Amino acid sequence: AAQARILPAGLSLRIASPVAHSRLRRSAGFWTATIAYNLRADRHFATRLAREVRAGRRHQHAARYQLRSDHLRSPRPSAAGSTVFFQTRTFGATHDVDTAAVHRVRVELVRGLRQEFGDRFVGGIIPDAFSREAYPDCLSSVPSDLPSYLASLAGAGIVVTSSGLAGSIPWKVPEAMALARCIVAESPRTTLPSPLTDGETLRTFATVDECVERCRDLLDDNDQQHALAEAGRRYYEDWVDPPVAMHRLLTQALDAAPGEIPLSP
Repeated sequence: AAQARILPAGLSLRIASPVAHSRLRRSAGFWTATIAYNLRADRHFATRLAREVRAGRRHQHAARYQLRSDHLRSPRPSAAGSTVFFQTRTFGATHDVDTAAVHRVRVELVRGLRQEFGDRFVGGIIPDAFSREAYPDCLSSVPSDLPSYLASLAGAGIVVTSSGLAGSIPWKVPEAMALARCIVAESPRTTLPSPLTDGETLRTFATVDECVERCRDLLDDNDQQHALAEAGRRYYEDWVDPPVAMHRLLTQALDAAPGEIPLSP
């Protein structure tokens, strides 16, 4: 009975709210709470605190460099381009079957797209200790910091995306939609409230050869690039834009469970 009430939430996107507290206030509150939570007199105190500090630094860095919702909601003109952009990452050495499969697809895409399009291909695998050793021929020369990444994304004619772990749809899809880019994506396996339809919102592929073929066709067809870019932007505005998405989710929750969710006055 509970399972029958589960509804698809739709695409998510990590963003920074325009009404969030200042960085100083957020940092002060975060570190005060972290120290207070771990302030217990036992023999694991130092180890536990060091672990939380390392995790906290990563969290603070991620929170500092986030997209802003007002930036993504600004008007974006559709423009055809002559480059194919695919910037991705790996997850380090692992024996996990799913992670290995994700790595394999991403590496094969980089190699195939770079071989086919040469200088018109932009991106690759973000360099780190693992990727430098495992895939030295696939490394990206494009900086991965947020401003550089957004500039490369916004300037691309076609944005290629592959599935994430467990078949998830990566954030690059809604980011490219918000920036009105034409998307060529690995066939989605995720249930969405409004499906991403091949040929209407984006183009999909199942193999590297199909991806190359889709990109080649789109580079030769500016009208289709425009149409897909505009359709993706409309999808973002209707289904992904955070205020719109949260309003839809809360409305669905209230409709599905009337009287069960207490509301503040």
